[in-house]
Amino acid sequence: MMMSGGLWAAFFGWREYRISQLARPEAADVSLLELENLEVGGVNQLVENAHVRFGPCLALYPATVYSFRVNGVFGTGESGPNTAVKDAFVPILPLDHPLVKALQNPDSPEARRGMTLNDIKFHVLLKTSQIELVRDIPRENRQLSQVQGVIINDIRPLKAEEEELLQVNFRRLKPEQVIIVEEGRVPWGARSIWALLGLGGGLFLVGGWLFFSL
Repeated sequence: MMMSGGLWAAFFGWREYRISQLARPEAADVSLLELENLEVGGVNQLVENAHVRFGPCLALYPATVYSFRVNGVFGTGESGPNTAVKDAFVPILPLDHPLVKALQNPDSPEARRGMTLNDIKFHVLLKTSQIELVRDIPRENRQLSQVQGVIINDIRPLKAEEEELLQVNFRRLKPEQVIIVEEGRVPWGARSIWALLGLGGGLFLVGGWLFFSL
C-alpha cells in the first residue's frame, strides 16, 4: 500500500513538473482571437506561457462534447440525464466572431445566411470540470467575462474516442488543430512539485524496505 501510494505521488508530481516546464504560475493575458489564429502542431511550443487568461467570449454549452462513465466504466455511447460526465469540452468563440453575431442578433446578415457551428472553422475548446452530470450541461449559450486555464495539448492530448466524438459533432473541425484550454487549472510552484516528488520517493523506499524486511 505504501509503495503504491509513493508511485501515485511520484506520478502526480512528475505530471505537475511537466506542466511547470510549459506554464508559469502567473497567467499570461492573451486574446482568444490570437489562440484561434495559431497554427497548431505542438501548440505549447508556440506560446511562451501555456497558462493563459482571456475574455470575454461566448461558450456554446449546447454543443458540449463529453465522455462519461457508467458503473465505473468510461464510454461514449448512450447516456441519460443522470449519467456522470468524465470530460467535457465546450466550444468557445470571441464575441466579434460572425457566428456569435448570428446567434445574438437574428436580423444580422450572418443569421439570415443560416450560419451554424458546422459552417465555420474554430479551434479552441474549453475543457471544464464544472459539469458533473449530463443534466448539468447548460441548455443555452453563456457569455464568459474571463477564462483562465492552461493549454494542455502537449500535456494531455485528446484520446482516440474524443477525437472521434469531435469529428462526428463538428464536421469542419480537425482534431489535430484543436487548442484545449483546461478551465481553472493553475500550475504548481517548484517547491510544491519537489515536495510531492520527494514524498513519493520516500513512501516508495520505506514501503519497499518494510516489504522486504518482513
